[in-house]
Amino acid sequence: MLTKDKTALLVIDLQNDNMSIGGKSEKSGAVEHAKKQNIASLINKAHDLDIPVFHNQFVVKKWAPGIGQNAPIFQSIREIDSVVEDTWGAETVAGITIAPEDFVLKRTRMSAFNET
Repeated sequence: MLTKDKTALLVIDLQNDNMSIGGKSEKSGAVEHAKKQNIASLINKAHDLDIPVFHNQFVVKKWAPGIGQNAPIFQSIREIDSVVEDTWGAETVAGITIAPEDFVLKRTRMSAFNET
């Protein structure tokens, strides 16, 4: 059973370039498969139950100079200049609200769980 003292909601990479029309990865199919209303419902329920919500977002500098080169996803992010910090593409998608009590974790590694 889930208990409030040991439960959190982790929302990963719900960013415009990944999941919005006009985003750099729009043609990946994520826009059509995104269930933003379901995710928003989960976030609202977590808020109602006082369960912490963590928004974990992958961001890079322009042209991703610090990103690895050993996987096609890294090359793609660099080539299309995706999820660049401080741009619309790196912002949270419309319909997902970040509440003042939520935590926003911006990471520069692909994995949200690196070294955890």
